[in-house]
Amino acid sequence: MNQDKIVVELKKEENDDDVLEFRFKNKITINFVKSDNNDIKEFFKIVLEELTKSIFSFELKIDENYDVELYKEVANTYINELNDEIDQLVNSEEWKEIYG
Repeated sequence: MNQDKIVVELKKEENDDDVLEFRFKNKITINFVKSDNNDIKEFFKIVLEELTKSIFSFELKIDENYDVELYKEVANTYINELNDEIDQLVNSEEWKEIYG
């Protein structure tokens, strides 16, 4: 199955916050320090809504000047796990029954 790629950039914002920026039509930013449970819930809601329109996977891009190794490792693991979860979801019998 051919999948779209949603770019996710790990970067530092101007205020020096470390963020993952998910480049959907309307960008979503997850802040490593300031995002709370509600932000994460809203993120997953949007991911599921977008998946009902088009199957995609995430592609991590790390800003060339980004230098926080711990967050690089965390972001890589997080994106890989998200992609695995998406793959399992869209290949499940329940998903196929509902969304064909």
